[in-house]
Amino acid sequence: MAGTGPEDVEKRTLPAFLDAQRASVLAIVADLAEDTLRTPVLPSGWTPLGMVKHLGFAERHWFGRIAAGSAGDLPWPGMPGAEEGREPFITGLPTDVVSGFYRDQCERSNAIVAATPLSAPPHGRHSGDPGACRVAGSATCAGSGHLDIARELTDSRTGLGQRSGARTARRMPNSGVPLQVHA
Repeated sequence: MAGTGPEDVEKRTLPAFLDAQRASVLAIVADLAEDTLRTPVLPSGWTPLGMVKHLGFAERHWFGRIAAGSAGDLPWPGMPGAEEGREPFITGLPTDVVSGFYRDQCERSNAIVAATPLSAPPHGRHSGDPGACRVAGSATCAGSGHLDIARELTDSRTGLGQRSGARTARRMPNSGVPLQVHA
C-alpha cells in the first residue's frame, strides 16, 4: 500500500502535475508550421521551438544535475546552443530533434522523481535549495504560459493544452503549486 504522508502524496502527485504541464507545452506547439516554430513573436527574440528546447534543458538541469547529480549526454555534439551561436531561446536544430530531446528529458525526469526521495539534498550549486523538483515544475508552467502568449499572438488561438477551461485549481501538497485544474 502506498504511503499516506505528505511527502508520499506529493511524490505521487508531482509526476502527474508535471506531465499535465508538459502536455500543455506540446499541445500549444503541436500544429504550428515549421516557419512559425522558428519565428520570434516577441521583441526579446525567442521562438516557440527555442522555448521547447529551453524547457528540455530546464528538465535536464533541475532533475538531472540538481536532483540526481548527473545530466547525461546531449543528443547532438557540442555545448548547448553551439549550433546557433548560443543565442537564447532559438535553435537551428531540426524540430524532431528538439521535440525528442524534450520528451526524453521529461521521461528521465519522471524516472528521477520515482527513484529519489523529495527530501534528498540537491547536488551542485543549488545545494541549499530543497525544492529542485518544484522549481522545475514552475519553469515548465512559466514556459507553457509564454508559449500560450506566443500562440495567441501568432494565430489568435488560446486555451490549448490541459489547462483550458480552468476556473479553479487544487494545489500540490506543501508547495502552493497548482496541481490540476477543474472547470
